[in-house]
Amino acid sequence: RRSRASSANDVLQHQRRGAVGAGGVVQVRARVREAADIEGFGGVPGPVPRDGGRARGVRLDRDPGGPFGAAAPGDGDLGARDAGDVPEEWDEVMLETHELKQQLHATRKELSHALYQHDAACRVIARLSRERDEARSSVAELQRRLAEAEARPAASEPMDVDGWSEATAAELTAFWERATKARKKRIISPSLAGHDEIRRWTKVRSTPVGAAATTAPVAWLGKIAVGCADGAVAALDPAAEAAHRAQPFASALLSLAATPTLLVACDAHALALVTPDLEPRQLESAADDSALFAGVAAHPAGDVGLATRRDGAVELWRLDGGGRLYRAPGDGASRATAPPAFHPDGLIAAQAVSTAEAHLVRVWDVKERATVHTFEGHDAPVVDLAFSENGYYMASAAGLALKLWDLRKLRQVHHFDLETPAAAVAFDFSGKYLAAASNDRVTVSVVKEWSHLAHLPLDAPPAGLLFQPDAAGLLLASTPGALDLFMPPPAADETT
Repeated sequence: RRSRASSANDVLQHQRRGAVGAGGVVQVRARVREAADIEGFGGVPGPVPRDGGRARGVRLDRDPGGPFGAAAPGDGDLGARDAGDVPEEWDEVMLETHELKQQLHATRKELSHALYQHDAACRVIARLSRERDEARSSVAELQRRLAEAEARPAASEPMDVDGWSEATAAELTAFWERATKARKKRIISPSLAGHDEIRRWTKVRSTPVGAAATTAPVAWLGKIAVGCADGAVAALDPAAEAAHRAQPFASALLSLAATPTLLVACDAHALALVTPDLEPRQLESAADDSALFAGVAAHPAGDVGLATRRDGAVELWRLDGGGRLYRAPGDGASRATAPPAFHPDGLIAAQAVSTAEAHLVRVWDVKERATVHTFEGHDAPVVDLAFSENGYYMASAAGLALKLWDLRKLRQVHHFDLETPAAAVAFDFSGKYLAAASNDRVTVSVVKEWSHLAHLPLDAPPAGLLFQPDAAGLLLASTPGALDLFMPPPAADETT
């Protein structure tokens, strides 16, 4: 009791001296409430009212001889002077606390937003730094290749451009413009096979072609054509049980491509056209073993063909009887390892070659008649090439690997490891699916996601692949001499 009285006396002493200002109201309030809550203090029991009335029984009379001296006039009744101010001061303090909490919440929100912006900026900086490093690497690689090209001895044979003209270049450019616009407006067929349908694929039919198949099958005039090891071209009508065969070549066909009216094909020694009656019309023959053919591809427009030689030479031919348009000789250090492939827009083509140091895929500009880019990274000769029909990707198969290249960024975007050597690769027409064949299986994957949908077991290495329209099935030319069809098994009331 003496201690509490002493606290009250301290309050009165500070108030009398003017020490209790606006900043000391809280201390005064606390001590007043402490005194007010003491029942029986000062001789009269009961709490001190806080409604501004007089505090009954709280007489803080001081001893004149005490340490604080005599009480000053008006000091004897603390409740009468300050109890009425306490609720007002309390409301002010609570309002100030609420405002501070609001300010704290707003500050936290601003800080959270600033941290998010900082994180986004860091991600952008990291991406730009990565792209900068890739660009520097590409520039360094181009400088290295340029130095190698300058150091390489010039080809002994100059480029032959006797049949080339500006009109031909204009035709190729016009087709490229039309194809590019059409590709941007292309609508995926609503009847395109779904993932579940492809997962149900199994071999439902095998049609003999008379000899071991050596080329990928191609769709031509409502039929399926394939080249054979005995030099024959086999054409299969979907409704027939056997293929119709003609033998326009003396040795195994290396490559076969279709135009709207003709087939263009080659073996090692000759390049020829094949009519709808399977009659050959020879375009060129190899003069000696140094000029053997490696493959052929047909331009999407159908009137131009690209042939490659084993020494790396590239030739552009007019397929409507106009002869050879130009011939770019090989560099003397490259050897072609697979048939070429045309991009769907027709202005570039891919050529697979091997040198003593590397296995490459060269991108050939048909109009400029020059290599414009080279993809590296395979550790074995490339055996097959394919462009996606939407024009964004190129696939190359070699050894135990399948690589996917982004043609817009000119870099590898994915890599498949194979358990057995690669044999063939193909995209479907929509550009949504990819089929990759090795010696013992075909794997069908989703483009861009690169997830596998189906693994189709094989009995022998395939020569090539061809998707059916809308990915309704997959045709495989088998080396034992048959065209195998993979698709969902037919219903009980359907025929294969």
